[in-house]
Amino acid sequence: MKLDPKTLLLGGLALAGLLIVGEIVMISMASTKADKLGKTYQGKLKDLDSRAKRKPYPSERNLKLETENIDLVRGNHDDLRSALSTNQTRSKERNPASFLDAWKKVRVDLTKSAKSARVGLPADSPFGFDYYLKGDVPIPDHVPRMMDQLHLIEELVELLYDSNVRKIGSVSREAFELPAEAISRRT
Repeated sequence: MKLDPKTLLLGGLALAGLLIVGEIVMISMASTKADKLGKTYQGKLKDLDSRAKRKPYPSERNLKLETENIDLVRGNHDDLRSALSTNQTRSKERNPASFLDAWKKVRVDLTKSAKSARVGLPADSPFGFDYYLKGDVPIPDHVPRMMDQLHLIEELVELLYDSNVRKIGSVSREAFELPAEAISRRT
């Protein structure tokens, strides 16, 4: 079977035409995809450019959230602070005579403990309650806090004894109160 040169030419042209059409289709598909990618790229580039030009922090939303957080923390802090500052005293004792008796007992006990622990103490140490050496009496409202201070001083001094301290020069405290006699002289 012999093929006619015209048939061969037509077959070759048809094949070349199909290849060209196929190439055109491939080029147009690649061009469409490139256009889509170019548009996406341009959009992302514009978005990035706008983000670079604006000041993202602090945004109004972030400022509002942080203000609310700060207010919440401050409120919790104030609540905690007020809770800690009310009814702090452990002692319910309000009798000034009971405080003076307890103070004298603590003085005697700490002086004896100092001797047995071989710790030097000032003679007749008031352990921070100097006002009451003269016989002044505290106000009943001050007694609970003073009892707490007395017990804390007792615990701290005993801790010093246990720590093998050789000498205690003095013991002081925050004297928040004035003796009843001093207050009565003021009024």
